[in-house]
Amino acid sequence: MLALVQRAVAGGGPTTGEQPPFVPLSAHEEAVLDGLAGGWTARECADRLGVSTKSVQNARRRVLAKLDATTPVEAVRRAYELRAAGASLQRRGA
Repeated sequence: MLALVQRAVAGGGPTTGEQPPFVPLSAHEEAVLDGLAGGWTARECADRLGVSTKSVQNARRRVLAKLDATTPVEAVRRAYELRAAGASLQRRGA
């Protein structure tokens, strides 16, 4: 996994048969991920971000998929590991 993260940070893509370590998150998805890390409910996150609860639920689902996680706790853990390895989770220019 470390090799995949290092290759992603360096700008290289995965080799044949490997999955990329993550797909960059949008600014909205990053904000929702921060809410998950803070233990916010979908309602609290929506209120703080000024969006609908449905928007937060959809973003949470995309974050889980992009970070290959099945639970919010796993997504936060994976994001922490990627950030610790030097990866940026946001799109370049976002």
